[in-house]
Amino acid sequence: MVTVILFLCLLNGVYGHENVLAKTNYGIVKGTSSYIDNKAMFCYLGVPYAKPPTGPRRFKQPEPPNSWSGVRDAVTLGPKCPQLDELDPFDPIPISEHCLNLNIYSPTEPMSQGTAPSTSLLPVMVWIHGGSFSMGSGSKYNGSVLASRGVVVVTVNYRLDILGFLSTEDSIIPGNFEPLDQIMALQ
Repeated sequence: MVTVILFLCLLNGVYGHENVLAKTNYGIVKGTSSYIDNKAMFCYLGVPYAKPPTGPRRFKQPEPPNSWSGVRDAVTLGPKCPQLDELDPFDPIPISEHCLNLNIYSPTEPMSQGTAPSTSLLPVMVWIHGGSFSMGSGSKYNGSVLASRGVVVVTVNYRLDILGFLSTEDSIIPGNFEPLDQIMALQ
């Protein structure tokens, strides 16, 4: 029993998390920090980049999210978009149409109030997952290791399959929402 408790204490010391805040265009998010090979890394998970594509927005172009007041929790992965592999037993990420979110892994702490902005730029890698436009999730890809090596990594969830490509070939449902989601995420 003592061995188990000691192991858990050591594990927490290696992978301990602290809350960190970052300001976005829409409000403040609370993420976590941790260390990999003694290098700090900061994660902001499930950050919305568009309004949920539900109801009257289901087959429409993505719209920027509403701003929020207070601090938004960004410590857990956001849901993945509805898809054909919904019964994948190896993927515990929930499924929801409220899925237009991204995960950010950064090697630097966001600017604190009263500090000068950094003058050094970092490489950014945006990971747009594959899956034949019908399955997958940016949340399956953890950018922590690359972030600990000096790269900002962003993974993106976007509408898939019918919700991403259905078209009636008119102005009611023009289609091609999936690439529009990806463009919105890049903005």
